[in-house]
Amino acid sequence: MARQQIGIGAVPRRPLGVRIRRFRGRLLVAVGGESYELTDSAADIFAWMSGSLTVGAIGAQLSADYGIPHEEAVADVAEFVSWLLERRLAEMTTPPPAAR
Repeated sequence: MARQQIGIGAVPRRPLGVRIRRFRGRLLVAVGGESYELTDSAADIFAWMSGSLTVGAIGAQLSADYGIPHEEAVADVAEFVSWLLERRLAEMTTPPPAAR
């Protein structure tokens, strides 16, 4: 299955029904019968998916926090959000009025 293309202005959020646990310093997320352990950077992206930040804004934060080029960070965020969408661990929402 081809991954969904996620634009820089897309606004991801964590959906209801996703279980989130911190275990031995790692973030675990689960939906249905599947669970996943997130890396530190993936956990940060997941945490920033509040429904108020665009993929571009999350990428800018990732770039600043991890010292990677902005374009690379935005591409990484878009790819990760697409991966989360495939697993029902994310959903897309409408940007808040100030971000439109």
